[in-house]
Amino acid sequence: MNIDIIVPAYNESDRIEPTIVDFCTHFGGRANIIVVVNGSNDATADVVRRRMRDFANLTLVEIDAKIGKGGAVRVGFKAGNSPLAGFVDADGSMSAFEFDRLATTCAERNVDGVIGSRWLAGARVPVQQSLSRRVASRAFNALVRVLLRLRATDTQCGAKVFKRASLSRVLGQLTLSNFAFDIELLLVLDRSGAQVDEVPTTWRDSADGSKVALLPTAISMFRALLFLWLRDSLFSRVPYFESIAGDAMLKVQDSMRILVCSQESPIANATIQAFLSAQIESWRANGHEVVWACERRSSDGLFLSRPLARMRLMFWYAFSDRHFDAIVEVAQARPYLFTALSRKLRFAIETAESRPVHVRYRAFHRLQLHGSQARVVTPEGNIVPIASHDGARLLRFIQSSASRRGIFTRNGKRWSVSFINDRSGQPVEKSLSI
Repeated sequence: MNIDIIVPAYNESDRIEPTIVDFCTHFGGRANIIVVVNGSNDATADVVRRRMRDFANLTLVEIDAKIGKGGAVRVGFKAGNSPLAGFVDADGSMSAFEFDRLATTCAERNVDGVIGSRWLAGARVPVQQSLSRRVASRAFNALVRVLLRLRATDTQCGAKVFKRASLSRVLGQLTLSNFAFDIELLLVLDRSGAQVDEVPTTWRDSADGSKVALLPTAISMFRALLFLWLRDSLFSRVPYFESIAGDAMLKVQDSMRILVCSQESPIANATIQAFLSAQIESWRANGHEVVWACERRSSDGLFLSRPLARMRLMFWYAFSDRHFDAIVEVAQARPYLFTALSRKLRFAIETAESRPVHVRYRAFHRLQLHGSQARVVTPEGNIVPIASHDGARLLRFIQSSASRRGIFTRNGKRWSVSFINDRSGQPVEKSLSI
């Protein structure tokens, strides 16, 4: 049995070392222990690096952004290639011996996955969670069972094992990065017809030192649950439906969809027209989809076939599928209402002549053009230089910023995760091959 065991870690320097020693020692050459440290500002990564000198089966993947538990687990899934893949919490709540039992059960049974449960008959929890956490857990599980019709008694148990072949079929459908990731994964597997068995487990609560705040996490989880419940219903057509999930989105996709908005096409400003044409040509050549929507008809018929007035453009966007990853708008006296309200990544293209209107675009990333040079000024004030002819550089920035958590992309068989570095504010693309 070979397995990749992913350990997501955020500021776990005080608790992760015993977990690393336990799992690396117990599994030896049968497992790759992949610790994904994301957005930590403590010594978690240093602890892992120090222990890598002792264990050949230990790997560190460090992401300088808070991509959430779900994002970290998905990074680990994409970094490994063993026939089994699972994940476990960094706090030592489950022993390596107990996790091995889950992995062996998954390997021996004709199932797609096995998850542990603290609530089935036969489960042992020698150290219980606090009463408030137990009440919150059971109430949330009841909502999951009612709204999503999932049968699992313990969706949030932090120990799960899956066969990689089954997992690979659904990873591209996952979007959530917070603690609701477990629910979405089980939901997508269930809808695909996969069989996931639940078995009683031994669990020791390790709330001491936990970085999880109960109330904010509960609110975030409820929003994510509501998002999952409505996603496959008619309500998903309601404008701005996806905002229900808040900042918990971290998409997986092979290509981007980009919406360009302008009053006219071609654009009267020659600098902007030349810049956009070069960028769009580069994006399309790399397999990305670009839709250019304008109020007045394009003279060359390249874009929308009928003119759209300002209000018609807004209604077109609100009731289209709206599955765009980024919106690029040519700066004007005021932004379109739908771009001003949108939660998606937004750019406003401006030149020296149009910069006085930038106050109306202060929540946008401002793409400033000056001759052959361009730069992106983020809403936080970070500056990212971009050569105006370099479509790849701007595309990497779009991929890095497409959601607050980041985005997964694939080039052939190589997966990458793109994100904005929390410390420098610069876009980063990190290969996940190990």
